[in-house]
Amino acid sequence: MSRGGPPTEVPMSEKLRQLVSFGIRRTGSAGEERTRDWIAAALEPAGYRLRSIAFSADTIADPAVAIKLSSETYEGFLQWMPPISLPARIEGSMRLSLPDDACSGDSVVRSIPGPFSAYWTDALEAEVEAAARLGAAAYLMCTETPSGSIFAYNRSIRSSDLAIPVILYARRDHDLILTAARQKHQARLSLSATRTSVAGVSLIGARPGKGAGLVISTPMTGWFGSVAERAPGIILARQLAEAYARAPFPVWIVASSGHEIGHLGMQQVLGALAPSPEEVRLWIHLGASLGATAQDEDYPLKSVHFRMATPGIEDLVDEMFGAMGLSPLNPAQMRNGETGDVLSAGYKDVLGLTGVTATFHTPADDGAAVNTDRLRLYEMALRSIIDRRFGQT
Repeated sequence: MSRGGPPTEVPMSEKLRQLVSFGIRRTGSAGEERTRDWIAAALEPAGYRLRSIAFSADTIADPAVAIKLSSETYEGFLQWMPPISLPARIEGSMRLSLPDDACSGDSVVRSIPGPFSAYWTDALEAEVEAAARLGAAAYLMCTETPSGSIFAYNRSIRSSDLAIPVILYARRDHDLILTAARQKHQARLSLSATRTSVAGVSLIGARPGKGAGLVISTPMTGWFGSVAERAPGIILARQLAEAYARAPFPVWIVASSGHEIGHLGMQQVLGALAPSPEEVRLWIHLGASLGATAQDEDYPLKSVHFRMATPGIEDLVDEMFGAMGLSPLNPAQMRNGETGDVLSAGYKDVLGLTGVTATFHTPADDGAAVNTDRLRLYEMALRSIIDRRFGQT
């Protein structure tokens, strides 16, 4: 019989509601702090010894961006990291143009939407640098997101600051802004921001036991509210932490900060507080958008979900998750995410789960995409994997 404990009494739907109430979940935000406290409030009574590790990062606080064309104003958002030389405020009229016919002082508009991908790319970096060499004042772009909302890319805060401000705007506004750029219309750009320093704090809970143990990790932070993106992993980590609080083997729970700005928290944990690879029998990383299928009929793109397992546990993971429609990935395909950080640190038996929904990385991610019935299936599959891996059945 399984040594995992009974399911937690608080329904997943209520846990989701609580996480929604914490608001914006950016690194260093009040939402991150509330999320961390919520996790700690479950781990400590269950007997986990809590430790935390912090990092500081220079960033921009409370940026406000708007693009005004004639009488219409369109909301914008700064892609991280803006130039270090960015003034506290930019306010003025400037010409919109396309990259091939831009002049010094123009705001360059990317003619086609950027890729719907979690991470900023080298190709996008090169485009911005090319516009900066022409003397452009800013680079404007949207992303081909099915929700039509503003989309922000993950980009390491340790990367060089962008050469000029990259202003992200909503896909639904692209045709009007693109037409204005083709006709070289004047637009009024309004941008205000304050450079500041934030603290990201990762939480690690540990319970002792005999032999090699179990690590369950998940990020706490992301762009905007990131509810459907982050909440499922956070809820599952808490469910599993409670279920295996009395397991005979060691259990570690990692809730990391800094996901959207370079996985800073996870990298710190791996370097300072994580058990060694020899102490770990199974590492489960709970990534983005798990079980987030509830809005699959609301947008033109359905959610997609993935599983990655190292060879030692691949057959078991395929058995548990294959029928649920999670597409298999090999370890090389997970290199950009935090599962890749775990693999690079030398851990051998690793399971990574992730996914993408239509509201991914957008302000529209209010958690409506989370399907708690499907999330319960994830929990059951994970418990079966853990029980069989640790001989608890």
